[in-house]
Amino acid sequence: MAAVVAVLTVAGLSVDGCRRFRLAPRPDGAAVVVAPEATTEPGLNVTDEIEPNDLLANAQPLLPTGAAGVGVAGHLIAPAASKAKDVDLYRVVVPPPAVVTAEADGAPPAPRQRMQIEVRPDAALSVSVDALDDQGRVLVASVGTTPGETEGIPNLAVVPGIYFVRVKPAAAAASASGGVVSGGSAGAGRRDGGGAGAGSSAAYRLTVRLFPFEAGEEVEPNGKGTLANEVTAGADVAGYLAWRHDEDWFRLPLGGVPEGSVLSADLDPPDQVAASIAIYDSVEHKMIEQHGRKGDRVAVRNVRLPSSEPSVFVVVRADAGSNLEARYTLRLRTEEARADAELEPNDDAAHAVPIGDGTFLGTLGPGDIDVYRYAAAMPTELDFEVTPPDHVDVKIEVINEDGTVLMKVDSGKRREVERIANLYVGGAVLLRLSGAKGDGNLDEPYRISASSRPVGPGGEHEPNGTPALATPLADGATGNGLLFPRGDVDYWLIQTAVPPDGSLEFAVRGIAGLTLDVRVQTTAGKDLGRFHVGGDASAPTRVVPGPAGCCLVLVREASGRAANPRDRYTLSVTR
Repeated sequence: MAAVVAVLTVAGLSVDGCRRFRLAPRPDGAAVVVAPEATTEPGLNVTDEIEPNDLLANAQPLLPTGAAGVGVAGHLIAPAASKAKDVDLYRVVVPPPAVVTAEADGAPPAPRQRMQIEVRPDAALSVSVDALDDQGRVLVASVGTTPGETEGIPNLAVVPGIYFVRVKPAAAAASASGGVVSGGSAGAGRRDGGGAGAGSSAAYRLTVRLFPFEAGEEVEPNGKGTLANEVTAGADVAGYLAWRHDEDWFRLPLGGVPEGSVLSADLDPPDQVAASIAIYDSVEHKMIEQHGRKGDRVAVRNVRLPSSEPSVFVVVRADAGSNLEARYTLRLRTEEARADAELEPNDDAAHAVPIGDGTFLGTLGPGDIDVYRYAAAMPTELDFEVTPPDHVDVKIEVINEDGTVLMKVDSGKRREVERIANLYVGGAVLLRLSGAKGDGNLDEPYRISASSRPVGPGGEHEPNGTPALATPLADGATGNGLLFPRGDVDYWLIQTAVPPDGSLEFAVRGIAGLTLDVRVQTTAGKDLGRFHVGGDASAPTRVVPGPAGCCLVLVREASGRAANPRDRYTLSVTR
């Protein structure tokens, strides 16, 4: 026994230096070494762990009050020559609160208090902390993965009665995750996890305190929809992302919210936490989600509130990191939707926002995608431009209803306007906006301007940058097109029959300030003729198609660095 005492005493020095140790009796009459002798701190009654305490039946009692918390200096002691892991259970007796404040609606006051549980382990120890009800069912589990990292539950809602706190070594597997668990049990002799190996000892400091709840505070457990805290629009919520992948659910009733309203939510997470915010409908189908980087604010804007829904859920989640001490702030507000503003969710074709000619506003957060649908009753040439705010380099994609990407425009930098000129719309087309990686602005909107006109005779049909998308040019017609943005390529499919002499004349009138590169090709892409047109001059050229027949015409700006969104070139083909 002397040898055992010596070994365990040395282990205790890692936390408590040269404090004296004592022996606690075991039920079989033997004695085991536990934590150092009790000390006191202002507002905290500190005691020692007393083994055995690995079952609900022998859990060590703790008696916190609103005036003074309780602390335990404990060890997770793995028995020698055993694969079992130590588990320490504490029986917390919650007294009635000293002062009970009446509810705002005049209802009888609830004797609810906020229990703060915190475990500070040795530098070499990872711990998990469970809060259990009086039957041993898990209410909340804070699962640690990093040695020496403090774990706990800062805001467990409790009423007068019995609760249990379980401290155990954390599972070594990196896949362990924290969250609300229901229906668990602290079964007889349960020993879980890893951390301190057999025959070793690792110290920790447990503290349990009671506080009154304040208005607007998050209440645990709230890790799923059935446990969601109820909130109101216009009120701020303060909460904790206290463990790995902590998830907080809030229910926002929609009774009294005018039909056609939208919801906006802002989340200011604590430092060291990368957080996300998501909106779910009343049956927990996800409507929209937005992620942020560590410490960055996260927001969603103008989320459509379904008129048929009794409520929606707002979910805050820790994607990476945790913070037991600092709280996040969640702000919710509802307002009537503006006719000229984007409505979320609109990140795919099924939720595309319909737009017409005019000016519209939207918001792009980091990683956000916004999709719009423009429909035309007759063939239309559409001019579409997006003016982004600071810190956003916007990209435009033109997409068919079947999901085929027809063209991409990304010629500008941050805050620079992106334009699509003379986009041919023969029915409906999707326009998808996104920012460069990491770009986003939650406070300033982008502006969309859309204008259309009937397709004129001979007008090119953008996009026509590949042979498969070539604009048909009828026999005897004169085609006209724009070279915009930089790098634009226009293909024309010539429908003029080759005469008996076997040649056709191609005439192109250029654009002032540009040099055009013109190529006449077979439908297989073989060059039949090539010429340049400088400025707004006209350059007729005769081409003999030969047995391959006729033909495609490719027109582009020769240098690839210039463009003109206003002036058009013309193309004519004669026998």
